[in-house]
Amino acid sequence: MKVFLNGNIVEEKGASVSAISSGLYYGAGCFESMRSYSGKFLHFIDHVERLHSGLIYLGLKTDQFPHEQTLRNSIADVLDANDLSEGDARVRIQISLNEKGGYSKTDEPEFDTIITVQPHQAEKKPKRICTVQTRVIPNQCRPTNCKLSNMLHYRNAFREAEQKGFNDGLMLTVDDFISETSIANIFWKKGSVIYTPDKSCDFLPGIMRKIVLNILEQYDDVQIKKGKFRLDEIKSADEVFITNSVREISFVQFLDDKEFTINSSFSKSIQKSLENYKSSHLI
Repeated sequence: MKVFLNGNIVEEKGASVSAISSGLYYGAGCFESMRSYSGKFLHFIDHVERLHSGLIYLGLKTDQFPHEQTLRNSIADVLDANDLSEGDARVRIQISLNEKGGYSKTDEPEFDTIITVQPHQAEKKPKRICTVQTRVIPNQCRPTNCKLSNMLHYRNAFREAEQKGFNDGLMLTVDDFISETSIANIFWKKGSVIYTPDKSCDFLPGIMRKIVLNILEQYDDVQIKKGKFRLDEIKSADEVFITNSVREISFVQFLDDKEFTINSSFSKSIQKSLENYKSSHLI
């Protein structure tokens, strides 16, 4: 694999960054993950703006921010270098600080920009998720509206689920409300109502979540309800699905020992609606 590192395309094994930096020591960085559809993207500017939100939190000045077109050009270069310009690929933009003085902050910190790509293959199997003990971190402790590098609680939640034989973990808030899974936002359908946590539930507001909400608002036969919900409320649902920008929409067959409907007329409809949305919004 070839990667983009600070303006150059280099072999992955030859890419090197400082061994003494706050990015390495403390996870002082932020990132974005997205899906490339033959070099096109859904809501690319939203990903860039969320990346910028992370850079603001890290203390960078706006004149240090990578420009949207610069990022697009760099991604195109690394996709081409890996023969991934055609077809689907997973793209990650990583920016990590090079501060070397512990928690100290400089006015214009140095940083590394790394872009990696890998082939993406759609996962067609329904999801099996379980409730995990690891909780989401409250927004008061770290901003939930950006992807900060230090996301070990998500990693731990995912590993909890794997150890139980599931492939994702449902995370709750510290006061026991449904928040998100370790890799995705969550929705469930009961009758004609689609439920999803509101922003008070400390989840990362995904860009695919935003797209799906926009699509659902065009449905005349469903109502969207956002709020704070307990675990027993999702257990009584008819259907459950999760969303993220790489995997799009995945329906859940099991949550703990509760089985849900899959391959319903609604699931087929929302998947078709997303395909239609992509056909007019990929840029």
